[in-house]
Amino acid sequence: VEGGGVAAVVNSEIIPMREFRRALEAEQRQFGEAWNSFPAAQRRMFERRMRERTLDSLIATEVLYQSASRHGFYTSDLAVRDQVISTSFFQEDGRFSKEAYLRLLEANAWTPKTYEAYVRRQVTLGEVRDSFI
Repeated sequence: VEGGGVAAVVNSEIIPMREFRRALEAEQRQFGEAWNSFPAAQRRMFERRMRERTLDSLIATEVLYQSASRHGFYTSDLAVRDQVISTSFFQEDGRFSKEAYLRLLEANAWTPKTYEAYVRRQVTLGEVRDSFI
């Protein structure tokens, strides 16, 4: 697996360590400055629990995505494209900028292929959630 190994395998689908690290960093950012103010022992305890919770969440999301796929939920290439071009981070002067898109992906260690797969998953999972509301 490119990017540093495997965090988990769910029904033969790999959750890359890179994805786990991103999710864990996002969790840590939610603590903001307070994270560094915790005593070292408390930070280690929180980090261990955070790692477990993050991995559990990634596994649960993968199981849900696999189930959604088996039950016919699918996001088309056109829907992925529409989601990407409407993302404000990729716009300059109110219009999609391929240069901004590629620049931001590279800065965050994404390729267009991996990012668009991520978008497809998020849109599909959103459709699954919306179907229960």
